[in-house]
Amino acid sequence: MEQKTLKFSLDAFIEEFEETMAHFDDLNYFDVSETYSAVYHRFLDLDLSERPAIRGQLEGPVSFGFNVLDQDNRPILFDDTVRPFMFEFMAKRINVQLNRLKSLNPNAFMFIDEPGLQFIFSAMSGYGEQKAKTDLDEFFSMIASPKGIHLCGNPDWDFLAFKLETIWKALGNKGIDIDQIVQNSLLSPATCCLINQDKEKTVEKAFTRTNQLSATLRKRYHLS
Repeated sequence: MEQKTLKFSLDAFIEEFEETMAHFDDLNYFDVSETYSAVYHRFLDLDLSERPAIRGQLEGPVSFGFNVLDQDNRPILFDDTVRPFMFEFMAKRINVQLNRLKSLNPNAFMFIDEPGLQFIFSAMSGYGEQKAKTDLDEFFSMIASPKGIHLCGNPDWDFLAFKLETIWKALGNKGIDIDQIVQNSLLSPATCCLINQDKEKTVEKAFTRTNQLSATLRKRYHLS
C-alpha cells in the first residue's frame, strides 16, 4: 500500500486459491471494497433512479494481466495456468458491479477498460491477437449485458471495429435491423484522455466533434 504497487505471488495464489474457490459462487465476495474505491461507494449511495442510464467501468483482464507482474517480473497474462482463472475472476468483478448498478437504475451498463489491447499486436507481447480474441470471446460470454469495451489506446482498430457505419452494415447483412442499431448506439469522447496542457480547450474540442458526428449521423439516418 505504501508503494502503491500490485505484484503477483504464485505462492500466495496457491495458498489463497482454496478459500477463493469456496466463495466462487458469492458475487459479493468479488466486489470492490471501500479501501480500494471510495468514489465507487459514494456513487452507490446516490439516488440514481431518475437518470436515463448509469455506467460502471472496470479494468479488463488483458490490461490488468499486462500491468501485474509475477515474482519473475513477467506479466501474469503470459502465464497459461493463472490467465484462465484471472479472466473468470475479472468477469465476476464486473458482474457484481453491474448487479449493484442495476439495483439503482434499470438502464445501468458496464464498460470494460482495455487500453492493453494496443499491445497485443506487438511481436514483443508474447500474447498474440488470435489468442486474445479467443480469450475475450469466452470472457464476454461470462459477463452480463449491457456491456462494451472502452479503449483509449491506439491499437489495430480492425481488431475491434471497422468504421462505425461499416459495422452497422455488417450487422444489417446478418439480419439485425439497422434502425434498431442506430437508435440504440452511443457516441462518447474518450474522457480519460482529456487531461492536457491546454486545459479545457481539448475537452471542448472533443465534445464539439462528438456532437457534430452525432448530428451528422442523426441527419443521415433521419433520427429526431
